[in-house]
Amino acid sequence: MSLSRKTTFEDLSSELHISIFEYLNANDLIQSIFNLNQYFNQLLCDYHLLLHWTLIEDRNEIGTLSSAICLEQLKSLKCYDYHLIQFHNPNKLSCLLSLVVFKYAINIREEEVIDFILAIPQLKYCQIKLSQSHDQVDFVSPSYHKSQEPTSSNLKYLDIDSKFGVSFSYFHSHVLRCSPNLRYVNAYLSCDDGNHNTIYKPISDLVYLSKLTLKIRRAKLDHLKLLSQNTPNIESLKLDCLAGNSNESFMNAQKWFQLLSSWKNLKLLRIYVQSKNNIPYNHFPGIQQTFRSVPFLVERHVCPEYSFSGYNRRRIHFNAHYRKK
Repeated sequence: MSLSRKTTFEDLSSELHISIFEYLNANDLIQSIFNLNQYFNQLLCDYHLLLHWTLIEDRNEIGTLSSAICLEQLKSLKCYDYHLIQFHNPNKLSCLLSLVVFKYAINIREEEVIDFILAIPQLKYCQIKLSQSHDQVDFVSPSYHKSQEPTSSNLKYLDIDSKFGVSFSYFHSHVLRCSPNLRYVNAYLSCDDGNHNTIYKPISDLVYLSKLTLKIRRAKLDHLKLLSQNTPNIESLKLDCLAGNSNESFMNAQKWFQLLSSWKNLKLLRIYVQSKNNIPYNHFPGIQQTFRSVPFLVERHVCPEYSFSGYNRRRIHFNAHYRKK
């Protein structure tokens, strides 16, 4: 009676190996099987194998990892900003769907990182976070071709944290202009308080964008009005605004009325405003009434659950949660 031969891991088909490897992080996979034999080395470079890659640990050298796999194999990536710039050409990340970038290098502009991200062909999800530490690094600026008319990004989810705030004009005229498929945006922005001649490039309607969360330094209601012109389907709006030297626009009930009337699908509204100047208390009743009487809410029989709190001369906080009766 002959004994049947035991099946080993190497006896499995390459298709099954690829299916298993796709559940693993590229870092651990390379440490485990790279240079084990020629078969596994070839399998690591197989274009059917799409990998998760993390570059934020000391043991993860970009040179070592990139010698074992191809950039075209990455479907998710977590790295520092200088790692991303070192890839030089965003088109090589052709299968990348998810990206988390930690802002570390103080000599790499946020706009340069975001420009690179927007040029990644299939990217759907992106977070830019602040690293716990910061320093200056040596790097070479990416050499990929940038057309005068920016290409359209496939981003659906964008979360931007920033130490000083990304320029509002850059965010509006470039990020939003290049990202027509956005569904969710969370960003920290900064407006130029002294430049009254900023020209904002026209953008197409962001018809898929339903959730917008913004923290804005030196904000004015005109900045929100500009956003409202191209975001017709917002359902959730959360704003944290530090007003500029002039905060009159935030206390203008008629302007709030016009602004809110642009968002006809609004269901959740949370607004926090902090001003450098004292806020007259007699402005509040008119603003409160505005949140209760926007025409499209009345027509749709929508009842706002409204709360008003946090008044202490320079701060106001209003929370209106709209729902059907």
